[in-house]
Amino acid sequence: MSYASHEDMILRFGETKLAQLTCRDGGRNGAPDEPDQSRIEAALGDASETIEGYAAGRYRVPLSPVPAPVRRWCADMAMYYLYAATGKVPEDVRKAFEDALAGLKDMAKGVIMFQCEGVVTEEVSASGDIMMDVPSRIFTADSLKGF
Repeated sequence: MSYASHEDMILRFGETKLAQLTCRDGGRNGAPDEPDQSRIEAALGDASETIEGYAAGRYRVPLSPVPAPVRRWCADMAMYYLYAATGKVPEDVRKAFEDALAGLKDMAKGVIMFQCEGVVTEEVSASGDIMMDVPSRIFTADSLKGF
């Protein structure tokens, strides 16, 4: 499952820009006709897998419903991957990619919480007791006799 769609990419970045990035044959008269949907889908798939890698520690994946920031992060990351394939990534695209990764790291740490179905929650005892499970002591008074 992809967290952003081909249509999301066209809406955010424009059909012309996507066609320039994804068409390798140049189209008619040297200008690309339309974006290569298979390249866009591959970039969206890569971005979605990265998102799920971060989300899986805290959420059940795939995320449902998809939060708007996750959709934006997916599109920004996919755009970065499309530019990376050309060998030239503009600074604003790199910054958007880094911002998306920072958001994913915050999501994984629990700094950012989304109301998605399947959020894994921990049960807390009602008594408020604190419990610790620690290994037994290595050094005791008996084991240190003679030192």
